[in-house]
Amino acid sequence: MSVPVVVGAYPKPFVGGTTTVVPVGVSRTVAVAIARQVHGVVATTSSTKNSIVVSTQFAPDRVRISRTQSGFRLELGRRAARRLAADQAAFRYRYGDSP
Repeated sequence: MSVPVVVGAYPKPFVGGTTTVVPVGVSRTVAVAIARQVHGVVATTSSTKNSIVVSTQFAPDRVRISRTQSGFRLELGRRAARRLAADQAAFRYRYGDSP
């Protein structure tokens, strides 16, 4: 049986495992704030079970969560990342991905 993971489940899928927050062209301050929420680390690569990628290469409001072979990956655009860094419940009622 497969149970889908939803954006609104944040931070649950990322707490309790090893999570790396990868900032790509964005403020390290935002990445540090998100890493604190999930008890993770900030690094330039994601080699851990779970990863959160914050990138200027994504649309500013992008929020997408997906399963990987070993865990989960959350992709955030810069504006979405700033919202999440300020309020970890920012996407609480969000169930789908956004581009």
